[in-house]
Amino acid sequence: MELRAPKREELETMIEWRNDPLLAKLAAGTNAHLWSGLTIEQMESWYGTHYQQANSLEKGRIYSIYHEDRFIGYCDYREYHPLTNSCTVGMVIGDRDYWDRGFGSEAMQLLVEYLHKTIAVRRFQLDTWAGNIRAIKCYEKCGFQIEGTLRDNEWVDGQYEDTVLVGLLMDEHKS
Repeated sequence: MELRAPKREELETMIEWRNDPLLAKLAAGTNAHLWSGLTIEQMESWYGTHYQQANSLEKGRIYSIYHEDRFIGYCDYREYHPLTNSCTVGMVIGDRDYWDRGFGSEAMQLLVEYLHKTIAVRRFQLDTWAGNIRAIKCYEKCGFQIEGTLRDNEWVDGQYEDTVLVGLLMDEHKS
């Protein structure tokens, strides 16, 4: 597995993933309606903003996830704080053929280790909604710990759900 610089030709695949109702719900919870339904023009604008304009490591970046030359997902970091050496991370394994096989954990481990080595990130954080059990298990497998819960903070499938906050400190991380 490797993390690569993203390519414009991956946008069509990303649109397919984002329009998958289950994936949109898992990835975005309350905001699934904003996450899906994008046009190619909107994705190209997003690509220009997030992929091409991140000229420095400190601004955050998105990486394409490849397994044996197959594009299976993407991960990112953002909200990097140089004073605290912390950032927010995220990941999507969009290709369902690669779900529940450890690829998400491997990709997150690669991202965490890369950011620690290149810009000395020591704290990683993210959030997801409580119903995204697959993601929570993935992050726990990578060493993230549940740090908090925002009760009834999400609206998913007509009911309130909690937001789960997780974090990882590098001095607790095992490669």
